[in-house]
Amino acid sequence: MIRTSAALILAVGVGVGLLPGPAAHAASPPLVVTTVQDAVHPPHTPPTGTFETTGLAGCPSGTYADSLVYFTPNGTRVVVDETYSCLGGATFTARLALHIDATAPDHTQAAEGSWRIIDSDSGLAGSGHLTGLSTGCSPVGAVFADCTGASGLAVGQVKQ
Repeated sequence: MIRTSAALILAVGVGVGLLPGPAAHAASPPLVVTTVQDAVHPPHTPPTGTFETTGLAGCPSGTYADSLVYFTPNGTRVVVDETYSCLGGATFTARLALHIDATAPDHTQAAEGSWRIIDSDSGLAGSGHLTGLSTGCSPVGAVFADCTGASGLAVGQVKQ
C-alpha cells in the first residue's frame, strides 16, 4: 500500500489552475511535469515513480523519489522534497508544499499545492503549482490514507 498523503506528487490527467501569463510565456516556455507513482512499494518507504516533462531541455523523462520534510499534526499541510533523476543523468529536487483532502467516498484523495526547485546539478531554477489524485485509498486517521496509485500534474516556469 502507498502512504500517499505524505507524497502526493506532480501528476497525470488532473487539471491545474496555473496558466502562465504573457510576460512569463515570453521569457521561457512553461514547464509541465506529469508523474505516475509506483502502485506497489513496501509500507513506510518513500513513494517513487516515473515522470515525463515538456519545457525542460535535456530531461524528457526519468524517475523520482520522495522524502518527507514535515507535516502538520492534523495532516492537512505536508511538505515533501521530491528528487528527479533524468534519463540523461541530470538531477534536481523540488520542494512540494501540499494541502491534502480527506479520503472521498469513492476512495480517492486529492491534493494541491506549490513547488519550488531547491537543488539542481545543472543550475535549474523554477516554481509553480500542482495538483494530484490518489486512487484506491483507505483512510488512516483523519487525513492520511493508504492508496494503491497516484498521479499528478505540475505546471510552472523554469530557468535553465
